[in-house]
Amino acid sequence: MPMSPVYIYLHGFNSSPASHKAQHFKAAMAQLQPEARVIIPELSPWPAQAMQQIERLVADLPQSVASPLVFLGSSLGGFYATYLAQQHQAPAILINPAVRPYEILAGMLGRQQNMYTQEVYELTPEHMQQLLALEVQNLTVANQLLVLLQTGDEVLDYRLAEQAYAGAELDIEQGGDHAYQNFDQRLPQILAFVAKQLAQHEHE
Repeated sequence: MPMSPVYIYLHGFNSSPASHKAQHFKAAMAQLQPEARVIIPELSPWPAQAMQQIERLVADLPQSVASPLVFLGSSLGGFYATYLAQQHQAPAILINPAVRPYEILAGMLGRQQNMYTQEVYELTPEHMQQLLALEVQNLTVANQLLVLLQTGDEVLDYRLAEQAYAGAELDIEQGGDHAYQNFDQRLPQILAFVAKQLAQHEHE
């Protein structure tokens, strides 16, 4: 019997652990899989620092509890989750993930404000360089990824993710938006995917 996983949920650009999807996932998991642990870190706007935060969090997990890691990421968090899945050979669920975010955000340089924390900071070319350093050049864990896309995403072109994650389990829903509508309806699918991944790992 696979052990209950530790879910690490990664929020998107200018978002926070208070986002609707993050909080809904945590609350739903308390009901659906209460033995699992859900961690939602508040990520630095600096990509390199955000990754250090996540890696420190992983390193600090109790060594006595060898629970498997599962990453979830929305938008920019999906980009981070791809990197982490590759580094840790772990399953990940990507929700409208950002592909080449340094290209999108390059047009948004200057003053930024986090919509949840109200933190104000300057988005700079250095942010783009740090994102570029986290891009996975040769994705070898596509078969461990579930990618949830909605064609109505008004921020990201879903077709870029469809192409980038061609070897993953793709679920493309017509309509919706960048926030991913009806995310709660995907929770049984997410849990089934994770259970399948962990069962496969147990038999390797």
